[in-house]
Amino acid sequence: MMRYINRIVWMLLVVVMMAFSSNDKPVVSSITVRKEMVITDTVKRIVVSKADRKIYAFFGDTFKTYRCAFGANSVGAKHQEGDNKTPEGEYYISAKKPVSQGVKALEISYPNLEDVAYAQKMGVKPGGGIQIHGLWWSSQDPKTHWMYDWTWGCIAINNQEISELYAWTSINTPITIKPN
Repeated sequence: MMRYINRIVWMLLVVVMMAFSSNDKPVVSSITVRKEMVITDTVKRIVVSKADRKIYAFFGDTFKTYRCAFGANSVGAKHQEGDNKTPEGEYYISAKKPVSQGVKALEISYPNLEDVAYAQKMGVKPGGGIQIHGLWWSSQDPKTHWMYDWTWGCIAINNQEISELYAWTSINTPITIKPN
């Protein structure tokens, strides 16, 4: 019985080999061609989701995502200088910094009028210098840095990604930072 099964398997193998060795087109193609998306436009809007740990850069009807890290004390909105929190609310890109501790940076217009009013009411300084920037240390893994919050309140993506986002983003681009 085993000899009979071996003979059938052998014959099937020969048939399959003959089918793929002919000069005809293959019956099934296992190659899938994937076209790389090329973005030639500028970012129209940036949305940051603290809950998703992602930046969504919108280019009209399409968008690109980046995984990101936040301030070391990431739950809740930034209210004062030194709280290590990332702001939440409506802002805009106020400056582009070609040289920064984190390679390049996009300055965020924090504090806005609401942030200043809240800080005054609480009797504290609102802080500032909030950016989207790259990695600070060579020991940081560009693929996993986003898994923990390590900034002083900024939003961090890896160095390749900040170079890309920096090139596509203009001053005054609106940015919304959504809560956890």
